[in-house]
Amino acid sequence: MVSRWHLLHLPVTLYGKAGHWGWVEDIVIRWPEGVIEGFGIRTAISRLYIPAEPEMVSVTLMEIQLRRKSYALKRPRSWWRTLHDQKLVMNRPVWRDNGELVGRIKDLIIDENSLAVHQIVISRGLLEDLLHGALLVPTHEIREDADGKIKIFSNRAI
Repeated sequence: MVSRWHLLHLPVTLYGKAGHWGWVEDIVIRWPEGVIEGFGIRTAISRLYIPAEPEMVSVTLMEIQLRRKSYALKRPRSWWRTLHDQKLVMNRPVWRDNGELVGRIKDLIIDENSLAVHQIVISRGLLEDLLHGALLVPTHEIREDADGKIKIFSNRAI
């Protein structure tokens, strides 16, 4: 398991070549399934999109390895702007089903083999995080309601 933050700082290498080719700049996640669709990468001269297909990429703790350079796709500027809307998931408030504020989304815990988001890290504030740690909530316990609020639907104590 790796965090979203960790994936955002991985180098991208080409299969069979020495050295890195680029860096992961964005991660495209399909919600509500919580599965990584692809990676936005930055090379020395351009921004490219790599679909997260097992035959195209392999993800390890040290790098994202691209099987062929031709798998990296160009996207228009407008596509990259819409990707920014997805980044707004980070730092959004999370509520209990009774309306009580729990905290804010801090990070995502991702399985590097299946590329699925398994847990969401929720910060309850600096002091609370230092004293008790951040809250880890499985993705199946979190939903977005009709008002657009992210809520935890769970019977366990938080």
